[in-house]
Amino acid sequence: MGIIRILDQEIINQIAAGEVIERPASVVKELLENAVDAGARSIHIEVEGNGLDLIRMADDGCGMSGDELELAILRHATSKIEHARELFSIRTLGFRGEALPSILSVSRSRVSSRGRGENIGWSFDLEAGEVRERVRKGMAQGTVVEVRDLFFNTPARRKFLKSTATEQRHIIDVVSRYALAYPEKRFSLSMNGRTVLNLREGSTLEERVLNIWGKAVRGKLHTLSDERPSLSIHGILASPEVSRPGRSGIYTYVNRRSVMDPTLRTAVLEGYRGLLMKHRYPLAILFLDLDPAEVDVNVHPAKAEVRFRNASAVFGMVVSCVSKALSVQADAPGAHLDPRPREGSTEHRVEEHTAPYREPTSGGGPQAAATPRPKGAAGDGFHGWPHSGKDSGRAPESCASQQYPTPEPQPAVQEDLFELRSPCRRYTDKVFVGVLHNTYILLEDETSLYILDQHAAHERVTFERLKNSGSAAPEPRQALLSPLVIELSPAEFRAYEEMADDIGLSGIETEPFGDAAIAVRAFPSILEGKDLKGIILDLLGAFMEGDFRKKDHRHDVLARIACHGSVRAGRRLGREEVLRLLEDLDEVDSPVTCPHGRPLFKRIGRDEIERWIGRRPLS
Repeated sequence: MGIIRILDQEIINQIAAGEVIERPASVVKELLENAVDAGARSIHIEVEGNGLDLIRMADDGCGMSGDELELAILRHATSKIEHARELFSIRTLGFRGEALPSILSVSRSRVSSRGRGENIGWSFDLEAGEVRERVRKGMAQGTVVEVRDLFFNTPARRKFLKSTATEQRHIIDVVSRYALAYPEKRFSLSMNGRTVLNLREGSTLEERVLNIWGKAVRGKLHTLSDERPSLSIHGILASPEVSRPGRSGIYTYVNRRSVMDPTLRTAVLEGYRGLLMKHRYPLAILFLDLDPAEVDVNVHPAKAEVRFRNASAVFGMVVSCVSKALSVQADAPGAHLDPRPREGSTEHRVEEHTAPYREPTSGGGPQAAATPRPKGAAGDGFHGWPHSGKDSGRAPESCASQQYPTPEPQPAVQEDLFELRSPCRRYTDKVFVGVLHNTYILLEDETSLYILDQHAAHERVTFERLKNSGSAAPEPRQALLSPLVIELSPAEFRAYEEMADDIGLSGIETEPFGDAAIAVRAFPSILEGKDLKGIILDLLGAFMEGDFRKKDHRHDVLARIACHGSVRAGRRLGREEVLRLLEDLDEVDSPVTCPHGRPLFKRIGRDEIERWIGRRPLS
């Protein structure tokens, strides 16, 4: 145990900065909040690289005099509060006086400002928080902060940053959140000299939403509004058909402060209950306005979370407001809020391929011991042996004629279908019995019954063929006469730039189409008839949510495409389609799991079945 000592000021500053400034996007957030609090009407942000090289923010707010600037760079100097009691009635975004000094302490910076009524401004050059030079400067009213070489004196922090594209996406997300909260202000964002956002002053919230989310949501946005004596709620909800694979599309604000509050997000999801598919999340913007004394914003270093005095009442009101808005819109003429997908709509979801599964090759295929179920035959979801008259209790002659030896008793434990994938044991060696509940293919051999998941099986076939797209014998591709143009939000476009190579390795040929769209020019033939737009948007959304493994993007991309490009549970496959699927499984080395690791089948031994029905004693 060392001797207790007081840390020197440099270490104290770096520790404090680590709590507030986690990444370049944190710098942008804190400077944006200062600009908004200063009453700026126009805010311009420039970023070079991933934000470590340069972040420059200029605003036309009230600015500062030279004396005020001397104080602003000191820790815990602020114009927002003066007395302790004011901590319980915060009406500004900032109030601690920590942000600017924290940024300056881990960078080489220049802060320039001219206050209202001043004839000339001042500019301070700083390194690690220490002023190196002070000069008078001619400039317009407002403040300009230039942050260079971020984390130059804390190299360990640099090691934990993500790729350039990822850090840029975080910056875009921060600017987008504040642009939505203040549509009356002008926001512009450029990265490496390219304009990413250019949002005019005096916009409506609806206009700003289209700028941020893209034109694809036009006509699918619905407003919500409710007022109580102590709380008012307003915002915009997207129709359930416009969904995402993660929660990042839920924007929540308290007194126009962007927060990542789990209570509010959960309440929004509860309001959408029953309207979204599993693992899909809505696009929603929710503003709560309430007495500052009813909410504590001083509970998180980055002010990203809040604590409500009456959280249960807030939760209930949000759920009620969201549910009511969706139900009212669903009943309104022209509204499209039916929880079932609209006919012909492919927005942000993947369409099911309705063409038949490929026909089996001539002369091959598994033993065809079963006959297709006649149309109109009675049944409870099992499609296999016909049920008619006195023969309904026994198998058809083709099955009865096969003399299977009585197996030795085996433990009732799931085993591999093909022990170490022996070439003598294949899917086509099994006898096709039928299809259960339009989802499970039933197979049998002399020892067991096999229940095969048709979606997982086709998913594995599709995955293996997509994986071969970059091999010497790739899957055939189909070129589009006219490219499919997909408009993206700025954050989605950055995600595309980061994973474009992995998308290309799947056989989907894409390229940028301007600064906010991509063009699909070709795709693997195995994806013919699929919703390519929905697949790509879902890939980008999953990538932005962090659902892909850092070192194996390609596997995760192919697995997700294969999932969307495969027959679904509930779509009945005909006998010939099943036979071809079994052949395809054997062509890809008779796998036993889907790309996500789920088993393709369940094996039930004959002896286990006989114990169930009393033919064998239980042991």
